[in-house]
Amino acid sequence: MNITHEPSSQDLHCRVYTTQPMGSEVLVHLKPENTDLDLMVKNPEEQCLGLKSEMIVAINPKRGNIFDPVSEELICSFGF
Repeated sequence: MNITHEPSSQDLHCRVYTTQPMGSEVLVHLKPENTDLDLMVKNPEEQCLGLKSEMIVAINPKRGNIFDPVSEELICSFGF
């Protein structure tokens, strides 16, 4: 997923909740604006430099997995 500080109309605008460095990758927890959803994005470290809590960013979801929030089971995958 591409995270950018310069959103376009096709991007999903999100607030950064927290970041978790995991070696060469970073897990970024996001809250899309005007929703109750929680997203977790795994990106290369270089794409996450400068991200801070409460920052508004945009993502372009090109591929990913969607899980049920209650059962935690995979609902669908896209873009693979």
